[in-house]
Amino acid sequence: MDVVVIRSRLTPEMPFAEALGRVERTCREAFAHQAAPFDAVTQAVGAAPDLSRTALFQTLFTLVGDNTVGQQWGERDLELLGEAWLVARTDLALTLWPSPDGGYAGGIEYASALYDETTANRLAGQLNTLAERFAADPDLAVGAALAEEAIVPQHEETILGFVRDLLKQGDIGRDDDFMKRGGTSLLAARLLWNVQEAFGVEVSMRAFFDEPTVAGLGDEVERLVRAELQV
Repeated sequence: MDVVVIRSRLTPEMPFAEALGRVERTCREAFAHQAAPFDAVTQAVGAAPDLSRTALFQTLFTLVGDNTVGQQWGERDLELLGEAWLVARTDLALTLWPSPDGGYAGGIEYASALYDETTANRLAGQLNTLAERFAADPDLAVGAALAEEAIVPQHEETILGFVRDLLKQGDIGRDDDFMKRGGTSLLAARLLWNVQEAFGVEVSMRAFFDEPTVAGLGDEVERLVRAELQV
């Protein structure tokens, strides 16, 4: 089975029905060129080699058991896969298959350096919520639904907890400026120490002050973790 890389250019204000049509066209165009060697595609787009991740994509979607790919899966198949598959192929991978009741069942594969089981379960729940919302209103803007179901990676949740504890403010969000919310250099140092203890990577004070938010710090932690995995 060939992996086809797609990039659908969606905008937040785009209705779901229109977004779905655009993704369909993009997939059809990609499948028309699926015989192109993966290495050739990588070289053509100038993707930099990175041993810690795939060159062109970080999420993978597979639909099986629909009479086009693979066979009908059962619950036991998922159990066996969980026991045998110990290394994630990408940051996130979603596999779905038809269930006897007319719906779909599936499984999420995730890189444990970035996510944990709680986050994966939340992702699955939010995907189900989004599917129900778009099915009920196909004209709903993609951005509106996603804003309501914003997904925060587990490491950012941990960092957000550190920030709220240090500043004694429970309403701080992931995009709030640490210094403007009352942070000091001493508190920043304590925050980075907590981060180092939690994730095993050392974020420089300069890197933090370049973007003193939970989101910015989360991105830097993710970058450093990937670098550690590559060594």
